[in-house]
Amino acid sequence: MLKISDCMSKTPDTVGEDIGISEAKEFMIENGYHHLPVLSTGILTGIISYRDIEFAQALVEDRHEEFRAGDIMSLDPYVVEPDADLKDVVKTMKDKGISSAIVSETTDTPWGIFTMNDALNLLIKFLGTEKPEDILKL
Repeated sequence: MLKISDCMSKTPDTVGEDIGISEAKEFMIENGYHHLPVLSTGILTGIISYRDIEFAQALVEDRHEEFRAGDIMSLDPYVVEPDADLKDVVKTMKDKGISSAIVSETTDTPWGIFTMNDALNLLIKFLGTEKPEDILKL
């Protein structure tokens, strides 16, 4: 069994609930991120995506500077334990339309993050193996 901790991005950068969404967007662009866990006093409270920020900015073009990460974050991020089965996590993400999973032994502090980009990178590696046609047997 391949564990999620084998495939996650370790120790993800995080932002506080009070960071402005324009600043969060710039941070994402600078670091190549599409998702950021949101913390309040060191505890996971949500997650924001680049898409969330773009949507919020489009809705309130002239007032988006007033909005903070805490205003637009998803309040109930998908959190899995480090030893969770990769296949189960990816299936849940697909079935529920979730684009990221926070990896943590507790729901308080993220240890890692696994995103759809991570899943696609794994697929690319798998397709580069000796028998990529084996993927059709899954």
